[in-house]
Amino acid sequence: MEIRTNRRVRTPTRPKSPQFYASVKGLLNPIQRRRPAIPQGLHRILQPPIATTDNVDPFAPQPYYWHMSSKTASALDSPTTHQVELQQFNAAYIGAFDAGNAQALAALFTEDSLVMNTFGKIVSGRSAIMTALEHSFAGPCQGATLSITPHQSKHVSEDVVVEQGTSRTTLKIDPPTYRDFSYTKVFVRQGDLWRIAAVQFANLQPTQPKSS
Repeated sequence: MEIRTNRRVRTPTRPKSPQFYASVKGLLNPIQRRRPAIPQGLHRILQPPIATTDNVDPFAPQPYYWHMSSKTASALDSPTTHQVELQQFNAAYIGAFDAGNAQALAALFTEDSLVMNTFGKIVSGRSAIMTALEHSFAGPCQGATLSITPHQSKHVSEDVVVEQGTSRTTLKIDPPTYRDFSYTKVFVRQGDLWRIAAVQFANLQPTQPKSS
């Protein structure tokens, strides 16, 4: 009796030649080793891994590198544009304060700026700030001089910078007395000019006579 089945008998395939595997490797190699594009705005250097010859997988994805050019390195070593501009801003601020010019000093603030003094009182708006400055220059700060020492700044965005530092107001009284403050200022760029959008002052130490 003849028994038939539906199973298909497969004949063994012939082994592939070394030339076949070499051609497949040549096709896969550029695909698997393709390096991803560097994301725009990448500002950190990716160091290449330590090269080894043991257990190296030729088909493993390779990391991508971004090498710093000499032009970029020199730009990082030199002061940034906003630091230079804020130095000029502080010089104009000191000049207006020493001259007792409340209008010129208030012009360095934004229209809706906020100022918190050492007592925790908030003065809002440029006009209110100018009024407070006029009162101060006509009273305790008449003839006073100012010095500013920035300590650090943070470039939040292209048009926003946060600066922290200390300032000293020397009062023109007898004996000469100075007041030291710490400050945190938020600068914003409006057109080609930097202005103060917000500032907070704090006393560093009690009022002391200036040593002669």
